[in-house]
Amino acid sequence: MEPDLFTAAAEDRQEKDPSASPLAVRMRPRTVDEVVGQQHLLKPGSPLRRLVGRAAAAPPDRPR
Repeated sequence: MEPDLFTAAAEDRQEKDPSASPLAVRMRPRTVDEVVGQQHLLKPGSPLRRLVGRAAAAPPDRPR
């Protein structure tokens, strides 16, 4: 999907002023290591950690 006038303006505003983006966007974990409170699921070698690692290494899906 190509950016339109409205999404481009919103992205520009968020890049210039991060506080313009919603709190949920600002607080969202950007890496698995930033997830708090689920150490039993995210410890090194766990199935979820391996799955996330494979997904990050995989090439992006083709455009639909």
